[in-house]
Amino acid sequence: MRLGWGTGRMPAWRMAGSKPLAVVLAAALLGGAAPAPVPSPAEIWSSSLPSEAVESVTVTADAKGPAIWRLARGNGEVWILGTIGPMPEDLAWNRAGLQRLIAGARQLLLPPAPDVGMIDAAWFYLWHGDLLRQPDGSSLQQTLPGPLAARFAQAAALAGKDASRYADDVALVAAMRLQRDFLSSHSLTRQEPRETVERLARRARVPVRRMGEFDLMPTVRAVLALPQARQRPCLEQAVDDAFRQARDAAAAADAWADGNIDQVKAHYAETKLLECVAATSPEAAGVNALSVGLIVKGLDQALRDGGKSAAVISIGPLLRQGGVLEQLAAKGVAISHPE
Repeated sequence: MRLGWGTGRMPAWRMAGSKPLAVVLAAALLGGAAPAPVPSPAEIWSSSLPSEAVESVTVTADAKGPAIWRLARGNGEVWILGTIGPMPEDLAWNRAGLQRLIAGARQLLLPPAPDVGMIDAAWFYLWHGDLLRQPDGSSLQQTLPGPLAARFAQAAALAGKDASRYADDVALVAAMRLQRDFLSSHSLTRQEPRETVERLARRARVPVRRMGEFDLMPTVRAVLALPQARQRPCLEQAVDDAFRQARDAAAAADAWADGNIDQVKAHYAETKLLECVAATSPEAAGVNALSVGLIVKGLDQALRDGGKSAAVISIGPLLRQGGVLEQLAAKGVAISHPE
C-alpha cells in the first residue's frame, strides 16, 4: 500500500513522548495506532496493487462519507470502516452513516494490540540500550553515505528538526523518530478515525473489543539487533515517506473522507518503512501475519455468533492480496457494500 539522547539520555521507553520504544515500534510494524489510543509490514496498496487482490470486493460509500464494507454469513453481519493513516488531526468527515451502523451493534471490533509492559521496556533498555544508540565517538551522520545524509537532513528540516537531533540514534531508531516528528510537525495522526469511532460506540453504549493481543518484545529485540548496514535502507525509506506524505497525505485523507477509492489509491500508501522492516526481519514479517490472522479469526467469530457488529481495520491488511477479505471470502463469507 502506497502506507536523541544528549548528555542526559532519555530512557528508551520514553524515547517518543511517553510511549515505550516497543510501542513505537508496534505502531511502525502494525500500521496505525499504538495499543492505547497500531501500519502492518508490507501494507503496500498502490496503483500497482494486482487487481486480483480485490477483484471479489465491491465497495461503495454514501456521498461525502468514507467507504464501508459489509460481511455476511448466516445470521451474522459485520460492517467494516476501512481506515488510512496518517490523516490531518482536524479532518472533517461525515459520521452519519457510521453512526447508523453502530446503533444497535452488539460490539465494535478493533485490530489486535501488542502486549508491551513498562517493565519489559525498562528491562530492554537496561540490558540492550547499546542497540539503540551509536557507539561512543560516532554519530548517525558519520555512518551514512553522503547523498543519504543530505536527504536525511532535508527530511529532518521538513519535520521541523535539525539532523543533529538524531546524532546518537542507530539508523532504525532515527527512522522511527523522524517519522513521529514529521507527523507531529504536520499535525497528522494515526489515531484517527479510530478514536472518533470509539467515542461514537461508547456514546451508543456499544462494547469496544480488541481482536486479540500478542507479545512484541521478541520482535523488538530481533529488529534492533540488526547491523546498522541492514538498518540503513529503512532509514532511507523513512526519508522517502516524509517527502511523499508531505505531498500526498492531505489529498489521500480528503479522498478517504469522500469515499473516493480511486483517489485514495492514487495518493495513499502505507509507510515504506514497514515494508523495509518486514524485509529485513522474519520476526517482523511474522508479526504482520499474526495480526492479520487474529483479525480474520475475530471477524469469523463475530459472524458465527450472529447479529450485527462493526469494525475498524486499516485498508492495508483489509484489501491486499492474501489479506483479511480474501481469507474470509475463502471461508464462504459474502462481501458487499451497503444498500
